[in-house]
Amino acid sequence: MTAGNHDSFSPVPSPSPQDEDTDAGMSVNFPVVNVVQFSDPHLFTDKAHCLLGMNTEDSFQQVLALLTEEQPDRELLLITGDIAQAPSPQTYQRFYEAVSALETPHYWLQGNHDLDAMFNDSRHTPSCITPCVIERSNWTILMLNSSVDHEVAGRFSRSELEWLENQLQLSHGRHVMVTMHHHPLPVGSAWLDHHMLAETRKFWAVIDRFPNVRAIVHGHVHQAVDKLYGRVRILGCPSTCIQFKPGSREFALDKRPPGYRWLNLMPDGRIETAVSRLDEIPPGVDFESLGY
Repeated sequence: MTAGNHDSFSPVPSPSPQDEDTDAGMSVNFPVVNVVQFSDPHLFTDKAHCLLGMNTEDSFQQVLALLTEEQPDRELLLITGDIAQAPSPQTYQRFYEAVSALETPHYWLQGNHDLDAMFNDSRHTPSCITPCVIERSNWTILMLNSSVDHEVAGRFSRSELEWLENQLQLSHGRHVMVTMHHHPLPVGSAWLDHHMLAETRKFWAVIDRFPNVRAIVHGHVHQAVDKLYGRVRILGCPSTCIQFKPGSREFALDKRPPGYRWLNLMPDGRIETAVSRLDEIPPGVDFESLGY
């Protein structure tokens, strides 16, 4: 396989941790944490089925092959939701087997197309139980479930926000990255922003109290996102299947190929990151589609 394409945007720099949280910023003798994020495979029970003309199983396998080639030093795989387009035990088991074959610790969270009862199958634990805490080096990664069965937009319950606050209190002196499916800020596509995280003020009211939160990483938007909200970096990644056209008022597909995001979590709280994509978009996509 030839090397993939890398999006040619300038990454938004992380704010200086030393200016915001001295205890977390002082821990510079820890190793870098190499993380790979991919999202939104939208797999079917039948591997032959397609989503808007794209065979999601084939594109998923191509992205896995690409990241295997490009990221030999990966330490963690984070999968940020919509694993299934057709939730079934067979779909999740096939996904679990494919990701387990990479022999890298992997953690997944729910998207709006997933169903909790099937997602949280004991055969897959602890990979897919949310919320959960992952600790590597001087970083804490919090995996949250922003999805509600049979609803498109995201929402956190009161208990989930309380859990987040408690974990952030325990993370003093460590850098924190929060991961979830739904985007907590508009991305500039009206149809998609209608289905973002709801009641974001409650979420940000918690985050704003903890200056050691470095980033929010999400899926759902099927496009690369890299922006700052105050001191917090907001990062989204492409889908392993179809891509949504950025800045579109109505539903529209992008002609960029599927891909993934890599992140180097630095001991001083900075994040080095970029998106990598397949060389070409798989054939057969229905770019005239009005939705799915």
